[in-house]
Amino acid sequence: DTDRNRYVPDSEKRIFQMMAWLGLTPDESPLQGGPNGPYRQSERFSLYGDYARQLLASGHAYYAFETADELAALREQAQKAGHVIAIPSRDLDPAEAQKRADAGEAAVIRLKVDRDGETVVSDLLRDPIHFANKEIDLVDIGTDGDAYETAKNRGDAKIYKSTGLMYAHLTMNATRPGLKDEKVREAIGMAVNRDVIGQAAVGPVEAPVINVNNYTFMPGQDGYQDNTDGWAQHKPEDAEKILQDAGYEKNGDGVYEKDGEKLEFSVVVPADTASNEKRAKQVMNDLNKIGMKVKLDTVPADKYFTDYVTPKNFDMVTFSWQGTAFPITTSANLFYPAESQQNYFGISNEDIGSAVKAAQKEADPDKRLELANEMDKQFWAEKVMIPFYATPTVYGVSEDVVNLGAVQFETTDWTIVGHKK
Repeated sequence: DTDRNRYVPDSEKRIFQMMAWLGLTPDESPLQGGPNGPYRQSERFSLYGDYARQLLASGHAYYAFETADELAALREQAQKAGHVIAIPSRDLDPAEAQKRADAGEAAVIRLKVDRDGETVVSDLLRDPIHFANKEIDLVDIGTDGDAYETAKNRGDAKIYKSTGLMYAHLTMNATRPGLKDEKVREAIGMAVNRDVIGQAAVGPVEAPVINVNNYTFMPGQDGYQDNTDGWAQHKPEDAEKILQDAGYEKNGDGVYEKDGEKLEFSVVVPADTASNEKRAKQVMNDLNKIGMKVKLDTVPADKYFTDYVTPKNFDMVTFSWQGTAFPITTSANLFYPAESQQNYFGISNEDIGSAVKAAQKEADPDKRLELANEMDKQFWAEKVMIPFYATPTVYGVSEDVVNLGAVQFETTDWTIVGHKK
């Protein structure tokens, strides 16, 4: 759970439920404790920090001070030159780098992997595994621009891409001041630029921005259709008109207010989570441009869900949900009932409840998809969540490997995967 952008709330609960169904009782876990805790990865950051500092001291890691924009420029230069990206900070004098880090300059710690030779991984179950550049047949690239450039620059590899199952989003707490007003939520949806947010995320792997326009079905899944009804289309002028028609006026500070209530909000962001922060900043900038006052509230990553998202202690948050092969059930849990553990908006209604029940009890496949989209339209009518881009699946695969590539819902049949004869 250290990757907070791909963290799925309640996933831990489902893991324990599956283990219980299988009759498996762990010797130690977050539930019953034990001598080797803490057990959640996000609760072990202090331990990892100690080992990271050991790697720095031994010369096996280094402080990297490059900003996201600088890394993007370096990536572009490397791509044009046809070589792997080189991080300038890698060659800094360690003492100077430590001095800059101690002074508070923003940095990340990168592993100092040898530029030449091979890497040997000791495996307790098998003999040592040797990796040279051209001995790796498959790389799961995700949206890692560095890994993408490395795979692209390998002469004997192919890149495969597909629409993934994860989608990022902005969730609004509809029980909070200002956000209780559906017109305010509608205006927010028309102000936020989903295309810019998506391009920043998937651009490094040269994947198209595919905005998710259906809460129930993922793009490419049977039943998927656009249910936005014109919402979330980035029309800032329309956003301001919605507010004005609802009786909001700009005060002397240029911030919309009504009946003395200013449209001031915060987006809660987990610390040290660059992609989450990048999305939140774009939301902040877009909303401030139309006359709202939005700020970022950065909180400890290991407290993000437990202290903020789950107890609904936020105005707005952005993380990711995952599409499934059972979309009608899983999507319904997000919107109905209001007390659902996955409903972070704080509201629902019986029209949604009726639509959910109708879709879930229908046995005819085609009719079930039709009713599921009627249910989904009810979700969109609440205007409580803005889905962003579908995170692509990107694989780098050796060109002599067959029957292996990026998939969405399909399962790879490993019995037919192999090398060309």
